[in-house]
Amino acid sequence: MGFHDTAGGIHGAASICPERELKEIYGKPFQAAIVAGKLRGIMPCYDSINGEAVHGSKKLLTEVLRGEMGFTGQVISDYSGVANMHRAQRQFENDASAGYHALCAGVDVELPDMDTMGEEFAELFRNGKGDPAVLKKAVRRVLTEKFRMGLFEHPYALTGEELHRAFDLTEADRKLTLQSVREGIVLLKNENKVLPITGETHRILVIGSQAETARGYFGGYTHYSMSEALLAAVQTMAGVDHENGADRETERIPGTQIQRTDNDPRFEELLKKQKPGIRSFLEEVRNRISWAAVDYAFGYHFAGNDESHFAEALAKAERADLVIMMLGGKNGMSMIASMGEGIDGVNINLPPAQEKLIRLIGETGKQIIGIHVDGRPISSDAADRYCTAILECFNPSEAGSEGITDVLTGKVNPSGKMPVSVARCAGQIPVYYNHPSGSSWDQAASIGFQDYVDCSHRPRYDFGYGLSYTTFEYTDLSISDVKSGPADAVNISLRVRNSGDAAGEETVQLYFRDEYASMVRPVKELAGFQRIYLAAGQEKELTFRMYMSQTAFLDEDGNWKIEAGDITLMIGSSSQDIRLSAKVRITDDAWIEGKDRRFWAESRIKP
Repeated sequence: MGFHDTAGGIHGAASICPERELKEIYGKPFQAAIVAGKLRGIMPCYDSINGEAVHGSKKLLTEVLRGEMGFTGQVISDYSGVANMHRAQRQFENDASAGYHALCAGVDVELPDMDTMGEEFAELFRNGKGDPAVLKKAVRRVLTEKFRMGLFEHPYALTGEELHRAFDLTEADRKLTLQSVREGIVLLKNENKVLPITGETHRILVIGSQAETARGYFGGYTHYSMSEALLAAVQTMAGVDHENGADRETERIPGTQIQRTDNDPRFEELLKKQKPGIRSFLEEVRNRISWAAVDYAFGYHFAGNDESHFAEALAKAERADLVIMMLGGKNGMSMIASMGEGIDGVNINLPPAQEKLIRLIGETGKQIIGIHVDGRPISSDAADRYCTAILECFNPSEAGSEGITDVLTGKVNPSGKMPVSVARCAGQIPVYYNHPSGSSWDQAASIGFQDYVDCSHRPRYDFGYGLSYTTFEYTDLSISDVKSGPADAVNISLRVRNSGDAAGEETVQLYFRDEYASMVRPVKELAGFQRIYLAAGQEKELTFRMYMSQTAFLDEDGNWKIEAGDITLMIGSSSQDIRLSAKVRITDDAWIEGKDRRFWAESRIKP
C-alpha cells in the first residue's frame, strides 16, 4: 500500500503517505481482494512509510494487515526486500537482525535468497535471542498454504510435455486474449468521424518503429519481456565482445540511456519463437486494409530525440490520404525499455521526436490517427492539437495488432474507458477524480486561481472517459427508497438506449458524493459500473444495488463510520460526464469494521 506515492516518483523510495489516505484509498483494493477474492498471499513493498521500512513494520503487516484487514494468508518478501532494510534503508545492525525484525513484523518467507534468514538468523534461535513462538507462527502459516495448494502431494514443477501444455494457448485462450484487447482500447478522440477507416481512403502511411514489431505489446512482467531483458543482459554482460575479446560500447537510442535493440535480429527471433504467428501492426494493416496502398516510414524510435528519419516520413506523408502514427514508449525490464519497474522518468509526455513529428505532419493539414502503445497513458499537447483521432491501447499482448485493426476498420466498436485521470504534465501530479472537496479543480474561488498560471487544473483525459462510434442516452432514473439505514441498501434503476446507428457497448458508471460530512470527503467516489451491449436503437434497463456501508470512512478517531446525512448518487458515461443524479439520506450513524464494509454496487441488466 502506498507504493506508488513515493517521493519524486522514484521506484522504492520513501512514501510520505498519511494513514487516512493509506487505508481509505490505497488499502481499499487490497481489502476488497482479501475479503471478496479470498487472497492468500501478500508481498510488502520496498518503500519506507512514515519512517520505517514496510518489510519491518509490525504496525502495517500485523496490526493493520492481519488485525484490521483480516488477512490470514502468508506474507512473502519482495525481491531482496528484507535485505534492503539493512543494506539500503540502513535499518538494524546486520542482515540477521533485519531478518528477525521482518519475521516479528509479519514476513513469513524471504525471497529470492536466504540473505537475512540464513545461518546467522538461525543462530538467534539457538542461543535464545530469538522468540521460538514467532518462528513457529511463520512456519505454521507457510505449511498451511503448502497443504492448501497440494504441494505435499505434488511437490515438483511441471516438466516436458506437461509444461508445454500448460503454456500453450488453447483456442479459448486466444479468444479471451482478443476480447480483452478489443474491450480495453479507448477511443480518446475522433474528429470528423475519421474512424472507422472506410474504402474512401486509398493511400495510408504508417509511421513509427513500433509498427514494425509487436515487441512493444507486452508489459514488464510478461514472459516475453522478462526473456528479452535476460537476452539483453547476456549480450552486454560487462561490456565484453565475446567474439573478439574486447570491450564494446553499448549502442543507445539517441538522447537516452536506453540500450538499442531494434538492430539486433535476435530479439525479434525470440518473439517469434515464444509467440508463433504473431504479426506486427504494419503486417496486420497491410493484410486487412487491402483496398488501400499502405506505405511505411521509420519516423522515430520509441524514445529519444533522433530526427534523422523525419525527411523520409514527411516526404511520404505528402502523398498519403491518411497518416497513422504509432506512438508511445516500451514497457519492459532493464535498460531496453523506457518504463517499467525501477525505470523512472520525469517526462510523462511523448518522446521529443514523436512530439515534433506529430506537429510537423499536423501543420501540413494531413489527417493523423495516433495509436498509443505503452504501459502508461498518452499525454501529449501535439497529439491533442494535431491528431484527428487517438486510440489508447496500453499493452495489448499477442492479439494487439488484430484488436487494434478491428477497431480501426469498424469491425469492433471501441468501448474502453480510462482507468486513471491523465495528467497534462509531471508538475500536475497527483491529479485524480476523487480528490477531496475544495481541492484540485474544485478548489474554492476565494482561495486561489481556478487553474495554474500555465496549465489547467483539470486532467487531460478524465477517469472513466472513452468515446464510441455510436451514442448512448440515459433516462428514467429511479431509486427504491430516498431514505436508508446504515446497514441497508438501495436499488437504483435506469434505462440506457443506443441512440446512434452502430451497435456498441457502454460502461455505465455509478458514483456517489457525501454532501456534508464530519471529515473532508472526496468530490465523488466510484460505487459501481456495468458494461451493457446494445444494438443500434436498442434500449435496456439496468439496476444497481448500492450498500450504504460503501460510504464508510475513517472518523476523527480512526474508526470506520457510516455517517447519517445526504448522499448524492450520480450516473454517467465518465466521472465528469454525469447524466442522471438523485439523493438518498442515510438515517443514522453506525460504526463497523473496515473489512465488513461493501466495496462495489451489484449490478444487473434486465433481459
